[in-house]
Amino acid sequence: MKKHLLSIFAPVHSYILFYAALLPLLAHADGLMVHFTFEDASSRVGEFTGKLYNNASFATLGDLPVLSLGGSDGYFDMGASVGDVIADLEDFTISTNVYIPTTSSLSGNGNFLYTFANSTDIASAANGCIFFRAGVSDTRYAISTTHWGNEKKVTVGQSPFTDGDWHTITYRQAGGRGEVYVDGNLAASGKISLEPKDVGATPYNFIGRPCYVGDAYLKGAMYHDFRIYQG
Repeated sequence: MKKHLLSIFAPVHSYILFYAALLPLLAHADGLMVHFTFEDASSRVGEFTGKLYNNASFATLGDLPVLSLGGSDGYFDMGASVGDVIADLEDFTISTNVYIPTTSSLSGNGNFLYTFANSTDIASAANGCIFFRAGVSDTRYAISTTHWGNEKKVTVGQSPFTDGDWHTITYRQAGGRGEVYVDGNLAASGKISLEPKDVGATPYNFIGRPCYVGDAYLKGAMYHDFRIYQG
């Protein structure tokens, strides 16, 4: 119980963890394209404004702003215009600081940290998506120009999300190789033959919501800071 409480209510530790892990990985990046701090719904870079759904909310832990998804299928819609950024990405980095409570079930399908998709029913539309999934044994970054049957992915063997603590999750792709970093440490890597530009300008860009009908929303999660870098 004590560890659980400290992991939620020690925002200074979370802040240090996030930036210490993130900044060395982003030293190579050419440009920050999207930056949601969750002080409000607006990106601090570009003209992107998102929207909260299903009782998701903005809150503070100490003096740090967070996005809280709550327990009612809450999510944050980053807005269709973020898809214009996705359509231009070749080499890129996506990074966020996320907390998932141990009460959240990660055993089924869904539980996407973030999604960039051309439909909210990808299984039927089969027209392309990108996502990062939190799972017990199948935490992964995936991209497809159709649906699950054509995924190119990088999978983390041991899930970092079962300890009920904050983690910095960074996905970096360059030169056809994808890398997943957890708290600044390389957790998985592999060849990736697809780039976000192959999926195109995605109109459905979510934090906490899947792009497959019937899949689980990521319940109870909190986020501090969300960034997309080009380069």
